[in-house]
Amino acid sequence: MNTANHRLLRDINLSLVLQMIQEQAPISQRDLVQHTGLSPSTVFTLINQLHASDLIRECGYATSSGGRRPKLLEMNPEGGYFISVDLGGTKISVGVLDLVMHVRQQWVYSTPPEGGESVFQKLMEVISDTRQYCEDQAWKILGMGICTSGIVDCLNGVVIEADNLGWHDFPLAERLKAALGFVPVIEHDTNAAAYAEFVYGASRGQSNVVYVSIGTGIGAGLILNGRLFTGSNDMAGEIGHVTVEHGGPMCRCGKRGCLEAIASGPALARTYVQRSRATPGADGVDGKTVIALAEQKDAVSCEIVTDAGKKIGHTVGNLTNVLNLDTIVIGGGVMAAGDVMFSAIKEEILSVLLPRMRDKPHIVKASLGPSAGLVGVGALSLARMFNAVSLSDVGGWS
Repeated sequence: MNTANHRLLRDINLSLVLQMIQEQAPISQRDLVQHTGLSPSTVFTLINQLHASDLIRECGYATSSGGRRPKLLEMNPEGGYFISVDLGGTKISVGVLDLVMHVRQQWVYSTPPEGGESVFQKLMEVISDTRQYCEDQAWKILGMGICTSGIVDCLNGVVIEADNLGWHDFPLAERLKAALGFVPVIEHDTNAAAYAEFVYGASRGQSNVVYVSIGTGIGAGLILNGRLFTGSNDMAGEIGHVTVEHGGPMCRCGKRGCLEAIASGPALARTYVQRSRATPGADGVDGKTVIALAEQKDAVSCEIVTDAGKKIGHTVGNLTNVLNLDTIVIGGGVMAAGDVMFSAIKEEILSVLLPRMRDKPHIVKASLGPSAGLVGVGALSLARMFNAVSLSDVGGWS
């Protein structure tokens, strides 16, 4: 075998062992041999290399079946760090995550309301400040990821449409490469949150998952057969633009009666204002306010939130029938406030599911909260490292 092929095989095996430790920790060398199919001597050599690079550490001993107790291995949280950015229409969140995706530091900035180029310049300022912070802490940065709202061509790094950012056919990857010298992981924010919940949160260990985000918009991220599914042009999961009411309210996409135009946060607020014009302060409410009022048993709010939840549940239930999903995770900013909408969603999903499917799907709330996007895009950055790991390159960058 020539040198190049030998190096490639070593890096593939190294990635395999590292990913197995990340997914199965704590795990012994013996179990790594069993799960990877590699020889004991190969696994021993790779473990030594990973130790030397500070990517893994020992964390105790396994039960012995005779002889010396085998040492257990896990990822070393301080062996490297990732910068994650969650780019939204009203705020930009940036976090520094360790090697096990714990958010070690986080900042939140206002998104420039004028949009367009000013958003990109703010993004670059945020990244620059965060890199400087990491340098001051002597933290080795292994990767970077950005998740963004809107319709995103992740393969080519183009934000096709993000009205709340003032971006249309914005060449984000190209601009980032020119400014940084490399292209970070770029992903849609809902997909990033779905991946976070799949790897570290409410749907961990499942194979076929839909994560539903209910906030300013409504979207879904899909995990199919254990892999993030984005469709042929990265637009899978746009359930917010499923028509649920013919001739209904106008949606920002240009159609009428979309789920998002009826059940998103702004839609809840708009409906509440229409039905409560005589209520003092009604014009100042938002979706979270309506949810909170429903939790307090306000009759108008309860009716609005329950109706919206049923429409979401009907849509998600049909999607579950089509894809035969095993887990449904409900998250997003609007969902964080209470149980009225969640109960309505769950009840409607169960009423829509085919009889033999009703006992199968777990219907749960998201567990990672507002940090899900940061964790998800960090985890995707880590996955990129798994797919292209070469210890000669794991020296960090600044």
